[in-house]
Amino acid sequence: MITQISHSVGSASALGTSLFFEDFEDGAADWNLDGEWTITQDGDNHYLQGLGDSWAVPKIGEYWTDYTVTLKIKRQAGTAHLNIRMNDDRGRYIIGFIDTGVYLRKETP
Repeated sequence: MITQISHSVGSASALGTSLFFEDFEDGAADWNLDGEWTITQDGDNHYLQGLGDSWAVPKIGEYWTDYTVTLKIKRQAGTAHLNIRMNDDRGRYIIGFIDTGVYLRKETP
């Protein structure tokens, strides 16, 4: 489940500028969701919870480059993945969150 996600540009001119922030308090309207997802509340926090093999893609535009991602993930079971540098021609990098830690893997088409 994702409890919070935000992106900020890393260039000197825009350092600290938030381009996207999500706390899910108003639902998941800013996301393209594939699979089974729900918005759940835990105390004061709202989070997006996926079941099974689900994808959640923020509606942020297609041509972002060189940005920093800050997020909170609360994994209840199984594996959570964060896909970065995803491109149909070149593949992607996957950051995986599992019981024993975190891993980074490169996948190519």
